[in-house]
Order: sequence, then structure tokens, then C-alpha cells
Amino acid sequence: MKTGFLDGGGEMGALLRTRPWAASCPGPIEHWAESLRTVVRLMLDAPVPMFLLWGEQRICLYNDGYIPLLGKRHPAALVAPFQQVWPEIWDEISPLIDLAYAGTSTFVENFPLLVERNGFQEQAYFTFSYSP
Repeated sequence: MKTGFLDGGGEMGALLRTRPWAASCPGPIEHWAESLRTVVRLMLDAPVPMFLLWGEQRICLYNDGYIPLLGKRHPAALVAPFQQVWPEIWDEISPLIDLAYAGTSTFVENFPLLVERNGFQEQAYFTFSYSP
């Protein structure tokens, strides 16, 4: 099985290595597309928060830097559809995700979102980019 691309990666690398992939999207690791393996490797090694949405369900994979943004949603957010991970901001975020899925990159600065991460809602401002 080709899992060397998951070596390292901190807590998320360990979770990805031990997850039973056969029954969940994106399927058994040995069948992952090379493009997915490459992006996951880059994401796990990134020093900044990153997540990846995959497939029609837009399941969420993420790195250690993204864990604090999730708060108590981690680790349940792993391989969950993004809409279920962040339901309170889905209406604001989904058009940007749709653009990325359609092939258009976006960059947003100081994007205000009311999020719930640790049992209460808080106003937060995000700077991020989405790429196809």
C-alpha cells in the first residue's frame, strides 16, 4: 500500500494513516489519485491552516494548523461534508467553494463570519484563498 505520502504530518498525518479508508470517501488509499496524494502531502506539511474538499460531497481533509479553527468540531470534521462541518456559515462560504469547483480561484481578506467553535458564537475575520 502506498502511504508514504502520509508520513509525518503531525496529529492529522497520524489520523489519516490510521483511518479505515475502505468504507469512506475517497476510498482505499491505494486507489487515491496521484493529484490527491500530492495535495494531501503539501497540506500536511504546510505551516499555515489548510483544508481540502474532495468529491461531490466535498468531504473535509485538513492539517494540524486547521485544528484550532475547528475547535471542538475536531476530529469529527475529518471526512465530513464541509456543509455539515460549518453549517452556520455555509450560505456565505458555498458560493466561493462553488467557484473553486468550477475552476476559479478566489482570494478574500478580512471576511467576517459568525462561527461557533467552542460552544459559543463568535465574530471572526478570515483571510483565505480557495483554489481549484
